[in-house]
Amino acid sequence: MRAPLSETPFSVRRVSARYSYLMPLFVHRRMIYIATHPLTQAEKSWIHHISKESWKGVWIAPHLKDLKQAEEVAPEQDLIILYTHGGGFTEGYSYMYMETFQSIIQRLKSMHNIRASIVSLEYSLSPEHKWPKACTEAVDCYRYLVHDLGVSPSKVILAGDSAGGNLVATTLLQLKDKKKDDLPPLPLPAGAALLCPWLDLTVQEYPVMQDTLTAKMLDVFKARYVTDANQMQNPLVSPVYGDFSRIRCPFFVAYGSQEILKPSIETFIANLERDGCDVTVLRGEESTTHIWLVTSIMATSRAVYERDCYAFIEWMASTQQQ
Repeated sequence: MRAPLSETPFSVRRVSARYSYLMPLFVHRRMIYIATHPLTQAEKSWIHHISKESWKGVWIAPHLKDLKQAEEVAPEQDLIILYTHGGGFTEGYSYMYMETFQSIIQRLKSMHNIRASIVSLEYSLSPEHKWPKACTEAVDCYRYLVHDLGVSPSKVILAGDSAGGNLVATTLLQLKDKKKDDLPPLPLPAGAALLCPWLDLTVQEYPVMQDTLTAKMLDVFKARYVTDANQMQNPLVSPVYGDFSRIRCPFFVAYGSQEILKPSIETFIANLERDGCDVTVLRGEESTTHIWLVTSIMATSRAVYERDCYAFIEWMASTQQQ
């Protein structure tokens, strides 16, 4: 299904995405899985499932026999990317971006000689699980890397798209209070990448854009995720309201030119700059929409996807050269 989708005109893919929320949730979850699940043994061999007491996920890397080996060699890796996927907190799964994940790992190695792995969080989805469960799971996953496996925080990048970008930001907000208060302390990572992040769940009106997201879709998602409307301005729900002044890891923030989340993302970037954070911004061109650099299915062309995904990869490499 993946090949026919990529060959379909982008205008058709965009319209299909805009109305997908009208399907029953279980149907749309299944469609996402069918459209994105690994097709070949070459892809499947990279995936090793993780199941811990408080969270689940997958370890993604080449040339590993099993999870035990992945955990044993983790401290020796040059870079580990802790990834949280998008899907409005209600859908998606941990290895739905295998095309991009493999490209990231291969390019980091071939272009920068950086040995990288990805740990992708299988966080609990709503409406079955409400806020703040996913937030807690993201911190527990980071703690697993740093405390349980002994990976240096200087070798870890937090990254996520859409709702996953929200979880990256809320993880940082939780970590800033754990640097000294936790025993042992839980330091900040080497960097944080927010790709088309959904950062403000209080928004009632959105700009008219030719995006793959719609206002109605976001309203459905947030009603499933947060039951108490009084919590919408909580920075752990809407991190655009958070204080990042004590967070000194570099940020990478990307958003599309036709992104309906564009105003809130630009507000977030301005807030980071006000708080003295180091921010690299990628503003998509050529009618780019939501998560265009995360999956080629959502990009206007293969060339645009590869160009901007490459910019993301180069930023990650730069965090290891400082």
